[in-house]
Amino acid sequence: MQSSDRDLSGPEASPSVMPEVLSECSPAPTKSTAFDLFNLVLSYKRLEIYLEPLKDAGDGVRYLLRWQMPLCSLLTCLGLNILFLTLNEGAWYSVGALIISVPALLGYLQEVCRAQLPESELMRRKYHSVRQEDLQRVRLSRPEAVAEVKSFLIRLEAFLARLCYTCESAYRVLHWENPVVSSQFYGALLGMVCMLYLLPLCWVLALLNSTLFLGNGEFFRVVSEYRACLQRRMSPKQEECVCEGSALQDAGGRAVVLDSTPAPTPTEDLTPGSVEEAEEAEPDEEFKDAIEEDDEGTPCPAEDELTMQDNGFLSKNEVLRSKVSKLTERLRKRYPTNNFGNCAGCAATFSVLKKRRSCSNCGNSFCSRCCSFKVPKSSMGATAPEAQRETVFVCASCNQTLSK
Repeated sequence: MQSSDRDLSGPEASPSVMPEVLSECSPAPTKSTAFDLFNLVLSYKRLEIYLEPLKDAGDGVRYLLRWQMPLCSLLTCLGLNILFLTLNEGAWYSVGALIISVPALLGYLQEVCRAQLPESELMRRKYHSVRQEDLQRVRLSRPEAVAEVKSFLIRLEAFLARLCYTCESAYRVLHWENPVVSSQFYGALLGMVCMLYLLPLCWVLALLNSTLFLGNGEFFRVVSEYRACLQRRMSPKQEECVCEGSALQDAGGRAVVLDSTPAPTPTEDLTPGSVEEAEEAEPDEEFKDAIEEDDEGTPCPAEDELTMQDNGFLSKNEVLRSKVSKLTERLRKRYPTNNFGNCAGCAATFSVLKKRRSCSNCGNSFCSRCCSFKVPKSSMGATAPEAQRETVFVCASCNQTLSK
C-alpha cells in the first residue's frame, strides 16, 4: 500500500516534469486525409480525356482489321506492305520525324486557336466538354454526381473483371494447363525469334502486317460474302442456259413421241385436247370407289326432304352428321397416308393390272386383294341411319380391329 501511494504521489510531487514527458512520448497529431469518391471520378474523367486520342486510334485500327470497309482495309494492307518493303533507313527516319512533328503542330494550333468560353456556355455544354479545364470548372448537382459515381463503379468492375480474366488466361498458358494452347504460344515465340534472326526487319514487318489483316476471321467472312455475291450474279445466266437446254430437249422428245404414235383411225380422235379429256374422264381406282359410293349413298335433296317427311324421327342434326361422315370418308379416300407406289400389305407394285385401293379406316394404299374386306360404316363411328346398311372396303388389320 505504501509503495502504491508513493507511485501515485510521485507525479503530484513533480508537476513540472509531466508536460515534458507527455511532449516527448506523444507525437503531434496529423490531419487524416479523407477519401473523396467524387474526386476519384473526376480523375477518371480527366484520364479518359487524356487517353481519348489513343482510344480513337485504337478504334480506327480495329475498324480496319475487322474489314468494315473492305476496300479501305485492302488498300491499307497493300500500302503498308509496300512501305515496309521499299523504304530504306533514311526514309524511315523521315517517317519518324513526320510522326513526331504532326502531333506537335496540331497541339500548338489547337492551343493558339482555342476560344475562352464563359461560365454560362460551359454549364450549357457540360455534357459535351472535351477539355480538362472545362471539366474542372463545371459543377455537378448531387444526383448527377451520384450517377457519375455509379457509372464509374460499373466501369471499374468491368475493367477489373477483364483484367482478372486476362491474368487467369496467361497463368493457364504459362503453367501448361492446356498443352495445346501453351505449345502454340511457345512455338509462336520461337518462330518469331527465328524469323527475326533469319529475315530482314522489313520482311518481318510485312509478314506481321499481312497476318493481322489476312489471318483473322473477318477477312474470311468478307471473302465468303463476295463469293456468294458472285455466285448469285452468275446463277441467272446458268439458269437461262439450263432452261434453254431443257426446252430444246422437251421439243425433241415431243417430236419423237409424235413420230412414233400410230396414225389415228377415223373412229377415234387422238388430238392433244381429246387425249387430255380422255385422261381426265378416267379417274383412278380410289376415286372411282369414292364416286360410286357417293352416287349410291347420297340421295338428291328432294329425296332427303321426302325422307324427313316420311320419318318424323329424323332430325336436321342427324342429316348434318350423315353429311359430315360422308365428307370424312371422301377425304380419307382421296388423301391416303401412303403415297408410295407399293401396297402397304404385300408390297406389290401398283400398275395398270394391279389397281390401288385405299382403306376407308386407316387411309393407307393397298391392292385389291389386301383391301377386300367390307364392313358397315357404322362400325367406324358413322351415326347416319344409312351407315347401318352401307359398306366400305378396309384392310385386314382394320377389319380385325373393327370386327371386335
